[in-house]
Amino acid sequence: MKLEGILPALYTIYDSEGEVTDEGLETLLSFYIERGCGGFFVGGTTGEGFLQSVEERCRYLEAVVKTVAGQVPVVAHVGAMATDDACEIARFAAEAGADAVGSVLPPYFRIGIGAIADYYRAIGEAAQLPLLVYYLSYVAGEPLDAEAFVENLACLPHVFALKYTSSDLMALGQIMDLTDGRLNMLIGADQMLLPALTLGADGGIGTFYCIMPEVFVGVYNHYRAGEIREARRLMAKGFRIAYRLKRKYPTAAMGREVMRMRGLETGRCRRPIPSLSAGRLEELRADLEELDFFSDPIR
Repeated sequence: MKLEGILPALYTIYDSEGEVTDEGLETLLSFYIERGCGGFFVGGTTGEGFLQSVEERCRYLEAVVKTVAGQVPVVAHVGAMATDDACEIARFAAEAGADAVGSVLPPYFRIGIGAIADYYRAIGEAAQLPLLVYYLSYVAGEPLDAEAFVENLACLPHVFALKYTSSDLMALGQIMDLTDGRLNMLIGADQMLLPALTLGADGGIGTFYCIMPEVFVGVYNHYRAGEIREARRLMAKGFRIAYRLKRKYPTAAMGREVMRMRGLETGRCRRPIPSLSAGRLEELRADLEELDFFSDPIR
């Protein structure tokens, strides 16, 4: 399989009590599909998967797969602190009908590249599905360079795609050269979408694709059509908005509030992630107005 275009890192919807729910899921998914998104990434950082039980993650993933009903690919993020939990979610993802699985590199513990490779190998064996791996320049405080990534992770069984979450385009180009175009490349640093496309990336998975899919789908479509001037205009808007919001607000809480302003309820972040205060909400709305967020192509 090949993932292309813009894949929102889907929010997990919570009800008023903070419990995972599929109420409003069809509306949320339709919002993205109607705007031309190329698939969904479920249960990652944006979806707060690490703050949920295995059962909650599996239940929500199953609801997403059933609601999407094959219209676009669904990639299940199965990453967990414990390999056994990750493998359990991976097996469920295959049974539920997900198209692929992926996982962030194991966080917190400094386990080394060999143990990281074992982690991914176990997930691939459990799911028996195409596997997406992450590239971050640092893992649990230790550097990970392009050569080490390719030699230890990109070559693993089932690996077909890379979520490149770094602004270092030199390392991205190096990975693409070392893998000879074998990997399906998705950019996870949303502000770098257009330059990554020029290097040969196939699309992106990220948080800001959630709150303004029209902008980034537009960047992708205009670039593919050779309409570079319009792609650059939209990328400049997306970069300007993402840069301001990322600097001023905690991304998780900010994103859910922007979705609410767009008429899409996803609930509050799960604790310990705090919500924005009333004052900060007013400040956020003022920033969005100043940044012309609600104008073309979002309006």
